[in-house]
Amino acid sequence: MTGNISDKNPDEFGESLDFKSWVIDGASVWIHVNDENGKIVLWNKKAEEITGWKPEEVVGGSDIWKKLIPNESDRARIYTNLDSILSDSDTINDYHAELVTKSGEKKNVSWDLRAIKNRDGRVIRSIAIGKVIDPSTRRKSVSSEEATRLQVKISELEKIIASENEYLSFITHELRNPLVPIIGYSDMIREGAFGEISDELDKALESIMINAESMKTILDDVQGTLSAGFQKVTPNLTEIKASDLISDLRKIYYKANFGKKVDIVFGYEDCSFTADKFKLIQVIRNIIFNSVKYSGARVNILVAVSPELADYTAVISVTDDGIGIGEDNIAKIFDKNFQENSKQDTPRSGQGMGLYIAKNLVESMNGSISVISRKGEGSTFSIALPAAVRNNTLPSEK
Repeated sequence: MTGNISDKNPDEFGESLDFKSWVIDGASVWIHVNDENGKIVLWNKKAEEITGWKPEEVVGGSDIWKKLIPNESDRARIYTNLDSILSDSDTINDYHAELVTKSGEKKNVSWDLRAIKNRDGRVIRSIAIGKVIDPSTRRKSVSSEEATRLQVKISELEKIIASENEYLSFITHELRNPLVPIIGYSDMIREGAFGEISDELDKALESIMINAESMKTILDDVQGTLSAGFQKVTPNLTEIKASDLISDLRKIYYKANFGKKVDIVFGYEDCSFTADKFKLIQVIRNIIFNSVKYSGARVNILVAVSPELADYTAVISVTDDGIGIGEDNIAKIFDKNFQENSKQDTPRSGQGMGLYIAKNLVESMNGSISVISRKGEGSTFSIALPAAVRNNTLPSEK
């Protein structure tokens, strides 16, 4: 693909998205796309029609293959065959497998697969196009005309994915640029380049700088992920003192305007733990954002850090007295695109990605996240991270 994304106009992108919808969801064949870790990132309508599994049940995970191919030895054999073929070639044509649908029906499916590589030659996506076949014609070769049509569809999908990635990279770059002068001028004002300032203004400018640096880090991560072909960005794990984390959070939320009455109280016990500070703050901010968003006209939030001596962890908890989470939805709260329906008059804007992102970030830091909640009584989110262990004890400041 050639050309610079900045040379394209919005109409072209609109046409690209319409074309994508027509190609994928309007296709008469099963189409799905895997990321480099084997997780499904796209599942079209024909795939749902053939298997009975909806995109929202499939996208974001890889467990679908355990359901479609329940026999473990059959599944292992297919994985081995596909890996062997893809190691020698970027494409697989007319690969047959027997699947079990959601309703229990057995179907024979023929697939064409294509590996998508980044500029360094590393596989970052794989596209599969499949169709149900009559077992009696299992060994029959695909016609030259049909093979050509499938090849064209695969090429079209590759171009769409590349275009969207390039567009996201451009947007990320453009969002990042204004942050540099924001941070720079804020620092100059604090240093007295434009005259003496009050302590209140200094604190406000410090909050601006911390928030801008946090946004810059997030955008850098997105840019790095795109450049690396969707490889997960490795967190910068360092030892963090509870006192330093709470100090940064206090600065971030100094006189923050939420559009409603929000009281945030911070507390901690002396301890240290291992994490990426910017990513951890991003997680906490996502949780606080949800606490404020899904509450009434007023909400109280407590952010606390404490050591857990029994399992050598430190726990950061965020507790609110908001609307709470229904018991049936506790297990789904960290799922991608999940949003709980509520009788509250709270608008449900957004895509339900905050807690999904939070869970992935915490797990990338070798931690875990959980929630305890009751409808109408509020919620407590707990983030457990490895303690910074020295001499088999939890470090603390006395």
